[in-house]
Amino acid sequence: MSLRPLICVVALLLAGCATTTLQLSEEDYAAEIQRLQSRLAQDPDDAEALRDLGVLYLRTETVGRGVEFLKQAFSRDASDPKTRYYLGLANETLQKPDTALSLYEAWADVPASSPYRARLQGRFQRLTRQLAQAELRTRIATEDSLRTAGVAEARAPSPNVVAVYPFTFLGGNRQFESLGRGLAELISADLVHLPGITVIERARMQDLLAELNLSNEEFMDPSSTPRVGRLLTAGRIVGGGFSVPGDQVQLDAAIMNASPNTVQDLGTRTDDLNRLFELQDELVFAIADSLNIDLTPQQREQISFIPTGNLEAFLAFSRGLEREDAGDFSGAASLYQQAAQLDPAFTQASSGQVRAQNTAQVPEGTGAALSDAFSLETPLSPTIDPVADRIEQLNGVLDLTVVPSDDTREPAAESVPVELPLPPNPPGRPPGGN
Repeated sequence: MSLRPLICVVALLLAGCATTTLQLSEEDYAAEIQRLQSRLAQDPDDAEALRDLGVLYLRTETVGRGVEFLKQAFSRDASDPKTRYYLGLANETLQKPDTALSLYEAWADVPASSPYRARLQGRFQRLTRQLAQAELRTRIATEDSLRTAGVAEARAPSPNVVAVYPFTFLGGNRQFESLGRGLAELISADLVHLPGITVIERARMQDLLAELNLSNEEFMDPSSTPRVGRLLTAGRIVGGGFSVPGDQVQLDAAIMNASPNTVQDLGTRTDDLNRLFELQDELVFAIADSLNIDLTPQQREQISFIPTGNLEAFLAFSRGLEREDAGDFSGAASLYQQAAQLDPAFTQASSGQVRAQNTAQVPEGTGAALSDAFSLETPLSPTIDPVADRIEQLNGVLDLTVVPSDDTREPAAESVPVELPLPPNPPGRPPGGN
């Protein structure tokens, strides 16, 4: 091998030292613990030292100890996103998802320049979905008990809670079949502007449909409305179908009431396909009228706002919803990005792209998420020599021996195993602390 290619290989490998996680020995961890303890001895309120000590114990699988230090760090600096993220992961590991969710939900307050903003949002989205799906499974598994005294009253469908079915494709050009999910999303977003009405998130309805393994047609059967209403605590369910014959679109819709089990027909609307969004707005106004809700001019204006006039962009967005519902967050992000490129003013598409990308970025399991977080960290111990580590890798990759020059490094001493010191107690909370 010539010298020039070898130099290039070495340079490329060494260039990656800053982002490569090195395996730390027990000696390294012991030295880092001592260094952080020294910092805390000088300043017990050093939030960064408390945080790093907490992360170190998470890395050595001393989770309980790690949580204690991270709590102390959080009490001193709740604005630090790294502390918030690791404390959330630690609480998930300890089976405290509600506490973790309360930490993640502040992701929007984290500066966009912080790498932890994306991870906090991604973890928030994953955990929110996991908890919602677990709650649905529990309700389905204990469905009979929901009708018992007390429980039934607490979870009885409320007439002021509305859910929206995905609209069923009834025929015509099949390339528009995905629009049913997008229509449900737009209708749900518009119904939020109706005073006194709580809207069930469309994704929760989709999760229930998947859990019950029902088709849209079976879901739309009025006889299933009372059951769906109990499971979602929704007293009213909006649903319907649509067809796309040629350049036309036909929209049929109804409101199904869970108690009493009745149906209010909202009629059929037909128009040019390029007026789909106006038809959708008309449907929302018809829902408000059927519920005897008087809208203010401002509320009517909010409902009349059309997020995109680009049908192709809306179709890509609708397909993105399908992929996101299926758990394919990378695929969803790609489709949302396509929609945003077709219409840069389509904010729901651009925000969906960020949400899906950030969700795809964090692994699903807590253990995998912790390992992923650790991989972002620079080596904890300042005593590690990254050049020596790279040279060791080179010796394994290349069929030769690479050594540093005499003036770059002291001769290596034989390593002596060192036991980790016992974890110290975190310093007490300062007066007036959380």
